[in-house]
Amino acid sequence: GEETFTARFKQEWARSGLNATDLGAAIGVTAGQIYDYDKGSIPSATRLAAMAQTFGCSMDYLWGLTDVREPAGQKHQNRPADGSGFGSADGDGASPSTSQR
Repeated sequence: GEETFTARFKQEWARSGLNATDLGAAIGVTAGQIYDYDKGSIPSATRLAAMAQTFGCSMDYLWGLTDVREPAGQKHQNRPADGSGFGSADGDGASPSTSQR
């Protein structure tokens, strides 16, 4: 919950490389509010969602409900890059046997 959020907020903020002003602009708050979050202030759900999007992690991860950093949909979006799910792209279709003849 709250303690986990503060720790993960600090971790993700450091990972982002953003200063307080730029992070604040990205999520719609002032730099002062960023420092408040860093000291234990709790964001609204809207701000938590903006943080998760900015940091590239899930809201559940930021809040401490899961230890899986990536948003659930992100794994699915990355899956096609490895060629899974595309049978004809594997070269096991009719094309190879046709070209061998």
